[in-house]
Amino acid sequence: MLPRVHRLPGYRVRQLLSAPVVKREPGLTVKAAANHLDRPRFGVVITKKAARGAVQRNNMKRQTMIAIEKQIGAYEPGKDYLFLVYEAPHFKAD
Repeated sequence: MLPRVHRLPGYRVRQLLSAPVVKREPGLTVKAAANHLDRPRFGVVITKKAARGAVQRNNMKRQTMIAIEKQIGAYEPGKDYLFLVYEAPHFKAD
């Protein structure tokens, strides 16, 4: 799990919802804003459209946080990032 120092507090998540969009993909939006710290912080919001049940949303959020933790060095220090997931990923079976 992502260490607490790298997680966004709730009030900051609400502030970032009105921040400009940094990147948009089908089913995913990333927003970012500067913070006063020397490290990046991350928040993840999974909508009910992506997963109806709370257990599914929590599992998706946990998996997203683990993926972020593995790539944490790729993010710019001193920024807050908010990942908004609107659709569950669909994988093709080969």
